[in-house]
Amino acid sequence: MKVLLIFPPLWAVHRPYLSLPSLAGYLKAQRIEVVQKDFNLEAYDFLVSGSNLRAIEPRLRQKFKTLESSRQLLPGAEQQYYCSLFKALANIDFIARQVDAAKATLRHRNKYFDLENLLNAKNILFQAQNIIAADCFPSGMDLMSASNVSLKRSFDDISALVQNNHENPFIGVYEQILHPCVTGNKPDVIGISITGERQLIPGLTLSRMIKQHYPEIHVVAGGYTVTMLADVLGRFPVLFSEYFDSLIVNEGEKPLHELAEKLSHRKPLSGVPNLVYKDKEGIWFNQVMPAESINSLPEPCFDGLRLDRYLSPETVLPVLSSRGCYWGKCAFCSHNESYRRSYQVRNPVKVADDIEAMSARYGVRHFAFTDEAISPSSMKGITAEIINRRLDVRFSTNIRLEK
Repeated sequence: MKVLLIFPPLWAVHRPYLSLPSLAGYLKAQRIEVVQKDFNLEAYDFLVSGSNLRAIEPRLRQKFKTLESSRQLLPGAEQQYYCSLFKALANIDFIARQVDAAKATLRHRNKYFDLENLLNAKNILFQAQNIIAADCFPSGMDLMSASNVSLKRSFDDISALVQNNHENPFIGVYEQILHPCVTGNKPDVIGISITGERQLIPGLTLSRMIKQHYPEIHVVAGGYTVTMLADVLGRFPVLFSEYFDSLIVNEGEKPLHELAEKLSHRKPLSGVPNLVYKDKEGIWFNQVMPAESINSLPEPCFDGLRLDRYLSPETVLPVLSSRGCYWGKCAFCSHNESYRRSYQVRNPVKVADDIEAMSARYGVRHFAFTDEAISPSSMKGITAEIINRRLDVRFSTNIRLEK
């Protein structure tokens, strides 16, 4: 049994996200063969490049020419489209020549820390994304914008967009870099982690293409957004035939392992915890089981990820010391919903073990705690371990300001 884990666009590209490495570490500990691919990074590198900008320039010019020849432009979207194309064509030659150097600046240990160079590089990358968005108007801004755009679409709109070659920039990327990966690895299961709302359409685009080309592969989607939308997704049976075979809600380590085992032995999926799946009788929501103890989980595994390609002057690895939030009272936050309002803290000794092992294995000294908020007592224990071991590491974290 072989599992391919995929993280879809569009997420931050300055460091890897922790979901895939956490799953990969757990599956490897259970002796499941696993490969992980950060297609978020690979898609960004492909799209935001000089070669891609030069490739889309003829299309932009043809679209602009068509609008330019019109007797009039309708107020609203058509005028906005004309403006976007005009600005894109005015900048595209310069941006195409500069964009690869801009990415190199963010990866350079000296240039990154020159404020003028850094701001200029970020501006060029922002302009490049706007040009790509103009090529995919009107949906391109939702899919390529650096801001968190709220996707307010019906199911029919989403279904149409994931198949629209003109407005969905990820279709071409997947065709060029996804198929060779799937064909080369020949996985039995593909797991897609959809963490943020902006990954929903790229993730569904990815899953649909896989089901279309590789119907024999079991495709399972999971992650925070899937957990939040599981009840909604379960109302559309077509999703379970054209887009994926099953969903995993809440924590995914043990459910994904059990799913792989059941599929390997051709057993019914009714006993797989946290699983949503469809059979001849309908869509089933399996029982949600308590999460694995956070202290029983192995360290994350980043093998196979191209750590040198993230847009950071030094590799930064994410690390987690707790699941859930010790505070859990903020009205705006839905983070605790995905953990069913439970809170688990990893032993500070194990956290320091994780950091020490990852530092040695990947030659990394920068870490980012991705906890929603670390309690002061937990941070005291972790920093004490780091100091006692004299680890040469630096880290960032989210905290609440309190006594």
